[in-house]
Amino acid sequence: MQLSDRTKKFLEKMMTFGQDPRTELGDLETGFRHSNYYHKYFQGYTEIRTVRKNGSIHIERRYTAPWLQHQLDTKQWVLTKAAYVLGVLLSTVLFLVAMVQRVPSNIASIVAAPGMLTAMLVLLMWMSVCAYVTAPRKMTRWQYQSGKKKVELFTRLTTVGILLTAVMKVIYLCVWARPFWGEEIPGLLALVASAIPLALMYLKEHNMQYQEIENETLVTEEERYQIW
Repeated sequence: MQLSDRTKKFLEKMMTFGQDPRTELGDLETGFRHSNYYHKYFQGYTEIRTVRKNGSIHIERRYTAPWLQHQLDTKQWVLTKAAYVLGVLLSTVLFLVAMVQRVPSNIASIVAAPGMLTAMLVLLMWMSVCAYVTAPRKMTRWQYQSGKKKVELFTRLTTVGILLTAVMKVIYLCVWARPFWGEEIPGLLALVASAIPLALMYLKEHNMQYQEIENETLVTEEERYQIW
């Protein structure tokens, strides 16, 4: 009987269960293999391991990879963070104003579905912006990915979600609710306007240049592993 690749991998994992994790999940040159999330969070760190008197292993983590830093001076950096917070706040207020109005389109499934999805994206966008504005100027690889890259991702996706919701509103009004155009226009304009700050934020961050800064952190001569 021919086994599938997935079955073979499962059997191999069962056969190696309980072995030294460094041979099971990684190798001695690249370091101890933890979970994928662990490696993303501590990417660029070096683990220093020492054995305590009771035989347990103490792990100390130091960031040793190059720092990532934008090419802005302190004033520009502060103004950029303030502008991002204000931009997200303005966009959120306009989006809520548009979506809570008591108009026929807001209770139509063709509009409500993309609107709810966009609301979830707004929440994720807020989380990414908070991570961005609280990060130091010299970022670790995780701070770079969870801040700068996530701001780019969620401002872009939220902009697309808002515009898709607006298009669905227009389709609904043209096909099913033509008499209600007059009372729908203010909410439609607010919805489209809510995408503008996010689009500007995406363009700003997408074009911002970052550089690598040499890391002068030293590590001792104990057993150590680079986390990739």
